[in-house]
Amino acid sequence: MRLQTALLLTLLAATPALAEESWPTLHHDVARTGRTTDSPGVPFRYLWHKPCWDELIAPEAEPIVAQNAVYFGTLKGRLRALSADTGDELWTVDLAAPIHHAPAYDNGRIYAATLAGVVVALDARTGHEIWRFTAPHRGGFVASPAVSGNRVYLGDRAGDLHALDAATGHPVWSTRLAAPILQTVSIKDNKLAVAAEDLIPRLFDAATGQELWHGQQMAGVTVRAYYPVFWNDLVVWRTDTDAIDPYTNNILQATDEGKLWRDTRSKYKWTKQAEDIIKTLPSRYTDAKYTHEQTYVRDQMIAGKHPRSFYALKIADGSEPTIYAVGYHASENGYSVPATPPVDENGHLYVYTKSVFSEWQYPIRAFDALSTLAPDSPLPTLIRNIDRTHGSFPATCDESSNLTLAGQKLFNTHDHVLAYMDLKSRKIFNAYSSHAPELWGGVYKCIASDKVPADNPGHWHVADTENSLHFSTQWNGPAQGAVAIVKDKVFWITGSTVICLKGTVAP
Repeated sequence: MRLQTALLLTLLAATPALAEESWPTLHHDVARTGRTTDSPGVPFRYLWHKPCWDELIAPEAEPIVAQNAVYFGTLKGRLRALSADTGDELWTVDLAAPIHHAPAYDNGRIYAATLAGVVVALDARTGHEIWRFTAPHRGGFVASPAVSGNRVYLGDRAGDLHALDAATGHPVWSTRLAAPILQTVSIKDNKLAVAAEDLIPRLFDAATGQELWHGQQMAGVTVRAYYPVFWNDLVVWRTDTDAIDPYTNNILQATDEGKLWRDTRSKYKWTKQAEDIIKTLPSRYTDAKYTHEQTYVRDQMIAGKHPRSFYALKIADGSEPTIYAVGYHASENGYSVPATPPVDENGHLYVYTKSVFSEWQYPIRAFDALSTLAPDSPLPTLIRNIDRTHGSFPATCDESSNLTLAGQKLFNTHDHVLAYMDLKSRKIFNAYSSHAPELWGGVYKCIASDKVPADNPGHWHVADTENSLHFSTQWNGPAQGAVAIVKDKVFWITGSTVICLKGTVAP
């Protein structure tokens, strides 16, 4: 363990941070709401960044922020603490095995898990190890610890779900599931939700480990990397179905606008003439047309003719009262699970969906849309009249993205792009950098290089660095971490780089 004494003493002398001045766990809280009242906005100012290209950071990880420090782990096995103000290193601990997900902070301690099946509790100020737990079966951890009620909860790849005493690390209870647990658990009102790779959603009593119910097996190939989300009296799971095209076909059959899109592409392919026709489709929106389209898609789901990836089960008994017309399928290459959507203060979800009336018509995948979802309506509400003159907000449903609600701002992370939408004005802004779409939060000015071979266009030339570099973007990713927001700062991990931006706080 290496400590920088001067920085450590400064941190020890500081007044302890208030509980709300933190991002203590994955997606803000153990219910995984992805919501904070802190709401920084443009103009943003670059503060610092910490590249870890020689160690790598898993793309699903989020920065954990508490006590004015930023905590994260690397695939080289190092757990790091940086100053939230400067990015200077406070301490580093070598855990000797890959750390695949975010650590968790609670009551002055940092909890982290490794692929070697080890869970450690460290003093958050000093990095001093307090206790260590080793799982009894070989498999290791790829999920993030969840700390609630003086317990630490997480599952491992052997299929064991563990509850540890947060003070001592001693096992409180464990239960064996029938498949590897690659998903981080979520907790609300002493109820613990998780699904293993058998894709069976389960709810447990967090105090005793008793299974309260399990639902029917969900469709798909994996639920890894992310987490369920508690949504009012429901708990939501997302799966990767590895199937986008059926959704596209259903959209095309539902309305005259869908048929126009199909006929236009058939006749004019991907030409400007086609784009000029297709960009008129959002203006043809009516409530009746949109309702017909989304109802058609939902009916296809109910009939089993369209793959599903969104499941909302009753916390009380595991029943599924409503099938929602949410069909975001994350990746045509079958390794990306759509992130669970954040929950606003009114109990609505923000979620990616599909509609031919979408105001995003990117050529990668058509109809990608951003919507809100109310628990009492099976159809999503399309977010419309979006002003994109100030920035780029990739709403793409074939690659990993993640959303964070910050007051009245909706932050989006996708690949190397960070942006947000002001939900009142519907204006979109780049968080930092005039480059659109901006790359790595504006930390690097990235341009396509003439030297890049035609058969490898995923490489970029990174200018204005001490040494000009060539490296690939964080493309697709098996998952995507969201931003962590604390007061006026935004913390983000992309391309194995931790970035800190300082924004203006809305009154």
